[in-house]
Amino acid sequence: MCEPAICLLFRRLSAAEFQGLLQLLTRRNLETLQKIDEAQKRTILHWACVCRASPDIIEVLVFETPKAIQQEDGLGDTPLHCCVRDAGRSAPNLATIHHLLSADPTIIAKANHKGKTPLSLLWDHLDQEDEDEEEQLQRWEEASLRDVAYLLLRARHYGTVTNPLPPVAPGGAPKEFRLLHAACASGCPEDLFELILSAHTEQAGDCDEEGNTALGLSLGRLATATCRNINSIAFEVVDHCKSILKVCPEAAYKVDPRGRLPLHLALEEGLGWDDWSSSIIRDLVQAAPNTVGERDQSSGLFPFQLAAVHASLGANGEFDASTVYELIKRSPDLVAAM
Repeated sequence: MCEPAICLLFRRLSAAEFQGLLQLLTRRNLETLQKIDEAQKRTILHWACVCRASPDIIEVLVFETPKAIQQEDGLGDTPLHCCVRDAGRSAPNLATIHHLLSADPTIIAKANHKGKTPLSLLWDHLDQEDEDEEEQLQRWEEASLRDVAYLLLRARHYGTVTNPLPPVAPGGAPKEFRLLHAACASGCPEDLFELILSAHTEQAGDCDEEGNTALGLSLGRLATATCRNINSIAFEVVDHCKSILKVCPEAAYKVDPRGRLPLHLALEEGLGWDDWSSSIIRDLVQAAPNTVGERDQSSGLFPFQLAAVHASLGANGEFDASTVYELIKRSPDLVAAM
């Protein structure tokens, strides 16, 4: 790929010299800064990230061309995508990513034309065909790569890269950054999630300052899914939930801030006993059998009733009663008393 001539300046000028040049270009022609590559639709900020310009130069560009942060190139990549994608086998520059996210943390959620977010591209630094699981874990433990994941997930879940995090209420203690909670709420590739869970197993049963567990946050993603991404999100959520339950089955007993159990949340989203959802309902009931008799604090319904209301249709388009049956079978006294 042929680089624009201006990429040479990224390597030869200091940040101060480069800023002087940019200010001159701004006075002459702002469009020169906003877009310099019509063929690939890349801005000068895109190319600075591709060429791995110094963080000082990135900071100058972010200040001088703020609109370029959100702009997509011909592949749908933002400058943040380019920063992560073009880092090679080494970790992306943490300071560069911090400058981009400090200016606009919402860019972490943007997907390119292949549906890849910057976070999913980060997994490519670990997902190497010639590396085994132990080698991947070793590279994850390298501070630079781990810190990049922390920064991306902090921006995605909390909407900021400030450290410490802002308090829940004015004047209160700052929030504690829980990487597992951020991964569950934001979503990330399954293998990357497994590494995070292995490194932070103690967070699997924790509640954050607002009363959310990692399991509840993961199930909560289903409510925000759209027709376009529901299948991919649902499979990811189910995989994450099953992994959490393996290391912390007691999480199935913990309610969310509205007093709702994970079983209630899963049933409300139409997940079933024996269907495409890989029997997450069965896993929740096995982990917390007493929850089949707990009334949902939001709807007032018992689990078997929630299953009846929200049950998905079977392959033949007919009502699938298997989940209702399995829940009633485990709570016969409750049904008899009604």
